[in-house]
Amino acid sequence: TDEDLTGLCTALILGGVETVAGMIGFGVLALLDNPGQIELLFESPEKAERVVNELVRYLSPVQAPNPRLAIKDVVIDGQLIKAGDYVLCSILMANRDEALTPDPDVLDANRAAVSDVGFGHGIHYCVGAALARSMLRMAYQTLWRRFPGLRLAVPIEEVKYRSAFVDCPDQVPVTW
Repeated sequence: TDEDLTGLCTALILGGVETVAGMIGFGVLALLDNPGQIELLFESPEKAERVVNELVRYLSPVQAPNPRLAIKDVVIDGQLIKAGDYVLCSILMANRDEALTPDPDVLDANRAAVSDVGFGHGIHYCVGAALARSMLRMAYQTLWRRFPGLRLAVPIEEVKYRSAFVDCPDQVPVTW
């Protein structure tokens, strides 16, 4: 239907553009705040991939996905979720679970590979995840290749954020 097509196009634009753009901004801030990770982007393709994967785990492009509808009663960690209830899970908190990895609040691309849910999971896994990861790697590498002395022009606490489909920096003031 026209309604389905409109919904699909909206999801493609928001999911394919907004999340990557927001993740580039958040990633630049995180890398500038953790400069030891920047050099790993250039050590090898595998290390660059690990930097992007760690940024996705650490930042989570979409921090709270669409609500999910329980189709049957289920108990999770002692909490009853009844059929018909909506559930909203924090991807960011799931990726910061200490049971998943030690020191989850530290950005560390040298950590052992971690299974994250930054791009969803199972039937809700983002179909554009591989493309998004590739775009992120290219964006970060190109930015630091062209501007190796890149640094924030303001204290990180002064960076302003906007909230829409994806929370992200409104702008990232830099100098080099």
